[in-house]
Amino acid sequence: SSFWHDATAPLLSRPYWMNLVHVGANKGYSVLDHLSRYKPSSWPAMPTPQEWHAELLRGAERRGQPIEFPCGYCDACHTRSSIQVPNPPTALRAFALDIHRPNVNLLSHQLASFNLSHAVRPLHLAGSNASGIVYTTDGAAGKETNSAKYGADRHGRDRKARTIEVSATSLDDFVYSHGIDRINLLHIDAEGFDALVLEGAKTLLKARLIDLIEFEYHMLGKWSLYAHDVRHLKRMLIWLDLFGYSCFWQGAKAVARASGQWWCNKMEFREHSNLVCSHLPGVLEV
Repeated sequence: SSFWHDATAPLLSRPYWMNLVHVGANKGYSVLDHLSRYKPSSWPAMPTPQEWHAELLRGAERRGQPIEFPCGYCDACHTRSSIQVPNPPTALRAFALDIHRPNVNLLSHQLASFNLSHAVRPLHLAGSNASGIVYTTDGAAGKETNSAKYGADRHGRDRKARTIEVSATSLDDFVYSHGIDRINLLHIDAEGFDALVLEGAKTLLKARLIDLIEFEYHMLGKWSLYAHDVRHLKRMLIWLDLFGYSCFWQGAKAVARASGQWWCNKMEFREHSNLVCSHLPGVLEV
């Protein structure tokens, strides 16, 4: 749901620079949504999700290569275009990380097709709690289920799968190497490794240098009870609360408090859901 973002976007917008970071950019629908909301007034109009989808299909036909879920796993191509904030920044830059090389190439093509290469930097990187090397499996463009695998677990359940070595970065290291002083909006879709991405931003979180965070929670990856070093949502929310971040469940027409005194153990249900967190008083009030 985007209703909460419609309400809070004007409070997130900054008069000068804004930095957006996507970990798990996939086919770029979330990147497009955020560009549409925060684009500087000097930029041309953004494509609609329907136009983005049409270009994905045209590109796949030209290359003779299929795309998995071209509309997005959650049917993002059917959503409306986001409304630009009334107080957009004068400059904006976005970084789109994805562990799956074909998705990075796909996003690069999309950005070039709509003359947006100047605005977004697609990067073949995995987000994690430390910088180093991880592994993933091969697959078609558009694949949204790729996740990081470590060391002896690099093959996952399929011992015959072809594994690919990928550089991983913590967000603390990433902002230092890219000269980013603040992340205004952090979007995480890391197929169950969202907790590790957050752990890799400890320095940023401690200094409250991330204004708003979106992440997924479900039964996959490190959220799984069968995972090595399983992560629990309760512990993650307590950890974020220590740094001054309050978190909310995203719903279709409302948000519900998830952290602090509003937590109850039944919330550790491990089903597909999304949370949003912030430390900004105005955003929390809304």
